[in-house]
Amino acid sequence: MTLDTPCREYMGYRNAAGYGCRRGAGRRFGTQFVHRQMWIMAHGPIPEGAKVLHHCDNPPCFRLDHLYLGTQADNMRDRRDRNGNWKNGRESLTHCKHGHEFTPENTRIDGRGVRLCRTCCRARNARYNAKRGTT
Repeated sequence: MTLDTPCREYMGYRNAAGYGCRRGAGRRFGTQFVHRQMWIMAHGPIPEGAKVLHHCDNPPCFRLDHLYLGTQADNMRDRRDRNGNWKNGRESLTHCKHGHEFTPENTRIDGRGVRLCRTCCRARNARYNAKRGTT
């Protein structure tokens, strides 16, 4: 499928896989993926056993014309056909979500094998220490 529109990426909290997560309004949806919330708001409940999949293969994208319903088997078939998985796609990124370049000096790998931006980690630690009143 050719996508004529650019992805619309969720800029809030993302889990380790890159999917946008948030609590639904008035707890109606509970805490779940943003792309699933968008599907429910537009089309109603997701049928039992169905998944909301991305045509664009971009986890934080929640643009409705990039989403479709499918099964877990469809999801695995798409992954195989695209010759990889979400991790392979993310490993090809050259910058973190805040715009810092992934260089050998600015990248560390955590225990799960996920790349982390050292600049972002330092900033997060500085904010944490400032809150606690430590240096």
